[in-house]
Amino acid sequence: MQASAHPMGCGASLALALCMPLSYVALVQLFDRDGIDRNHTVSIKRRFTGAFLNNIISVGCTWMILKQGSSTPLRDMGLHVDKLLNAIFFPCILMFTLYFGQFVMMFYDRTLGNCFDLKSWLRSFRSATWLRDIVLGPVTEEIAFRCCSVVLMSQCASSLATVFLSPVPFALSHFHHVFDDQRRGFTPQQAFLKRTFQFAYTYIFGVFASYLLLSTRHALVPIVAHSICNSLGLPLLHEIGFYPKLSQRATLWISYIAGFAPPTTALAVVPEPRPLNLDGCTHFLYLASIDRFTHMSPDFWRQIGCFGGVLSNGPRVHVPR
Repeated sequence: MQASAHPMGCGASLALALCMPLSYVALVQLFDRDGIDRNHTVSIKRRFTGAFLNNIISVGCTWMILKQGSSTPLRDMGLHVDKLLNAIFFPCILMFTLYFGQFVMMFYDRTLGNCFDLKSWLRSFRSATWLRDIVLGPVTEEIAFRCCSVVLMSQCASSLATVFLSPVPFALSHFHHVFDDQRRGFTPQQAFLKRTFQFAYTYIFGVFASYLLLSTRHALVPIVAHSICNSLGLPLLHEIGFYPKLSQRATLWISYIAGFAPPTTALAVVPEPRPLNLDGCTHFLYLASIDRFTHMSPDFWRQIGCFGGVLSNGPRVHVPR
């Protein structure tokens, strides 16, 4: 749709696209303004209330603008139930390919079996922090940032510009935590570096998720990718050197490279998102063109197991095989 397709013009679309990510952060902080620990169950409920309110407002405003030039505004936002299995399958394949080295590392650590442990899954669903990071967070963030903000920006900018510009407001919003970090004992320099790193990985994942939404026009695709990234964290390349056997270290490097190579190579060939049909598995390599980008929640430095939610901030224990 071109800028002239709706009477409100690009000004309203771009203004709302900028405000939605910022209002998400503002409402989450406002509802939990007296909170002490973001991982406390009460704080999680308050923050979700703020995020949910943002989603209602964002979807409503986006719907009103898109309705001016489209008969299917919700579908344009990716909010529909068509091809649900495909929308889940594609991001799973993408992310599991990218994290191939991570799964090999889990195999060496003898924790890969936790992915298939029913008790671990049931325990996770009773954890408020797990539900926030794997379910509620990805759903509410992707609706606000991608389904609303990205779609509105794409009305007035090219897909490529939208992919690289839309993640900036939310990524920048994390710098307000610098003051909280200083109250917790960090120096200004440490706090700034910490939040700069958070800005970097938040921006990179935003680029990735925006590409997926504009390519598939299905909200579930970036939501599932977001959940998997939050579960597995950043690739643990720095851990490879701690494995005692040369064969293990070589296998891990090869596995990580094998997972990274197809997406990064494809990105150089097809850098701009184009509409894709989720029916065809042959689109896998195309979709993978942007999948070199990952996201890590600050709570997920290390994952012992898989989706079981058993986390450790201590040193990894590498079990010789």
